[in-house]
Amino acid sequence: MSLRSFKANLRKVLPYRLYPVLFAPIHRRHRRRAIRQMEAEDARYREEHPAISFPDAELRFNVCGECTAAGFLSDGRRTTDDLAAALNAVGVKPESIQTGLDFGCGCGRLLIAASQRWPQLRWTGSDVDARAVQWCAEHLAGVSAVVNGHMPPLPFRDGEFDLIWCGSVFTHLDEGRQDAWLAELRRVLAPGGCLVASVHGPKCWEVLDVSDRVLRRIQEKGLLFVRTGFDEGVHPDWYQVAFHTQEYIEQHWSRFVEVGAYLPTGLGEYQDLVVGRKPIEPGKH
Repeated sequence: MSLRSFKANLRKVLPYRLYPVLFAPIHRRHRRRAIRQMEAEDARYREEHPAISFPDAELRFNVCGECTAAGFLSDGRRTTDDLAAALNAVGVKPESIQTGLDFGCGCGRLLIAASQRWPQLRWTGSDVDARAVQWCAEHLAGVSAVVNGHMPPLPFRDGEFDLIWCGSVFTHLDEGRQDAWLAELRRVLAPGGCLVASVHGPKCWEVLDVSDRVLRRIQEKGLLFVRTGFDEGVHPDWYQVAFHTQEYIEQHWSRFVEVGAYLPTGLGEYQDLVVGRKPIEPGKH
């Protein structure tokens, strides 16, 4: 039996509280080995493409795990396709948007592609990872990048952004943090603006092979936050894994935004996408 099969079978019977103890050491070893391999591949890619700028292996791994430089850049371009499709689902053309915030921008996977695809759109990136933000600030022309705290507020004006993108952010926060950030993102979102965020929906439950017991808890609660320890030593302790149901999103998130669309597997044919709108107050345009 392969290690992957062994881990998959073990996940079906183990409670999540034991994951950090059993799996964290395995993931730390995998991370070190993967980064060394990525660095070797990066050296070859830089020789072949000296004009292309991309973040180093460790920064990329912290965002998307094991991936080549070419794969990282390709994923960013595909994400712009997914973002455009999400906006089109509520009748918004990306070309009409002037200001955008990539909340949880990491080392620029979306920003690299989006700043090239929509040059009229003034992008700002925000993240808790200071090293990733520094890379964006130094390498992405025309993009502002700032470090945010692990809880609100953000250093932006009320209604500053027409669009806020949150890729793989609410997939890792507990309900209290999610609510705090939803309220803060609503504050900095312009009236009529769009909040597009990804969540772990049913496709993710299937791919992650959650046990029947965990599946029942997700369906009963609507939001399940679990500590896995997979990112131990990489991300803060509060950054773990959250699973959502569509019903929870439509009922709970409507306290903060009008849920205009819910797109199953809308991000990378894996995570679901939620499109929320900030209402325009009567008499205001």
